[in-house]
Amino acid sequence: MPSLDSLLDFVSRRCKILENIGTTADKVEQNVKVVAKKGKGGAPGKYSLATTSSGVKCIFCEQDHPLYRCGAFKQKSVAARRKFVSGNSVCFICLKSGHAAKSCTSGFKCRSCSGKHSTLLHIDYAKPASSVSHEDAECSTEGAESVEKKTTATENQVKFSGTARTEATVILGTAIVRMRDNVGKLQTVRVLLDSGSQISAITSQCATRLGLRHTKSRIEVTGLSQQRVTKVKGVTQCQFIPLHAEGPQFCATSVVILTHITMQLPSDRIPSAVRERYHHLLLADPEFDVPGPIDMLLGSDLYPHLLPSKADIIHSMGLPSAMNTHLGWIVVGALNGTSTSPMVSLSAVSTPEIGRLIQKFWSVEEPDVPNSLSTEDEQCEVWFRKSTIRDASGRFVVSLPFQSTVRALTEMSTSQTAVVQGGSPEDLGSSRALALNRLYNL
Repeated sequence: MPSLDSLLDFVSRRCKILENIGTTADKVEQNVKVVAKKGKGGAPGKYSLATTSSGVKCIFCEQDHPLYRCGAFKQKSVAARRKFVSGNSVCFICLKSGHAAKSCTSGFKCRSCSGKHSTLLHIDYAKPASSVSHEDAECSTEGAESVEKKTTATENQVKFSGTARTEATVILGTAIVRMRDNVGKLQTVRVLLDSGSQISAITSQCATRLGLRHTKSRIEVTGLSQQRVTKVKGVTQCQFIPLHAEGPQFCATSVVILTHITMQLPSDRIPSAVRERYHHLLLADPEFDVPGPIDMLLGSDLYPHLLPSKADIIHSMGLPSAMNTHLGWIVVGALNGTSTSPMVSLSAVSTPEIGRLIQKFWSVEEPDVPNSLSTEDEQCEVWFRKSTIRDASGRFVVSLPFQSTVRALTEMSTSQTAVVQGGSPEDLGSSRALALNRLYNL
């Protein structure tokens, strides 16, 4: 009887084989014929088993192998393979006929992109680095300042300088209001009027600057595509009046505190034609055409109260409109035509010179030059040779090289060394310290 490890190993190898073959393996028709022969005297009979199988032939070359193993099929281009597969009603996933890709139960995926198609039918959609495309913007090289291409043995550099052209710009209504802080002083705050928002919001930086008190709240704020805003600091209330008048006064009772509301508005500088068109109006935001941060968002809970009973609107062909509010005239709408912005792109690849590579190769192959020993290194080496001993157990004993003893050892004269080796006692000199040190190290 096999052991448990042998059984698990067999099952594991069997599962891997079945995964490679796939759930839609070639159908094999087997005809089994059993012939029984009766034994003599009631003995057990003998049985013989005969099987015949017929495999599915390749529909491309009509040989006995599946399509995904066909060498002739692999030599064709990807476009030719896809054309053959679609023209012969072959599954794009397992490359077998009899079913479509949407009803294929195979777990095969492309090894290149993990898509639901065979690897033999994969198309590489990677675009060359030199081609640039954008669906929403139109690039133009008209008026380009310089286009430089440089190729040398050490550096490949491509530089582009020009302008990018976009189709239209939409201006959102902004205003400057005076808001009371915690001590009752009026401070200027730049607000964004948005009738599509169900709440009003203020940045945490502005709320801190004004010293507004806030309470914690579990309100959930979501944006486009149901994207949740998780950094809700709390809820506060504030009062503000227009920039150019002392009234009316507006009170916002439920203002959500957020870390960030939006990017700088407008995103680009507005052409001077818009300001010239509405220069005679008392604008709610005198710098509406200059990009700047937004401190507060006024939503639909306050937006209707900002409009007079009969709001005046001035329309201009090809320019945004001007709308009168209690805060002043706001400029809002689309700016037709195209806007240009400078764009500079630089791509550089640095390649080392062949001479540097050869020089580095020879420097690696050359042996290291031994460094000259310093005075302290020489003293340590002399100390090691003179003071190292081996005890009865076979261990080596090395004394610690203190500077005083090392200096005494190196300053010994030739006569002193001779005395240590058997010279006259009169020439002992100053070897007492060395002798004591050796005695202490025994």
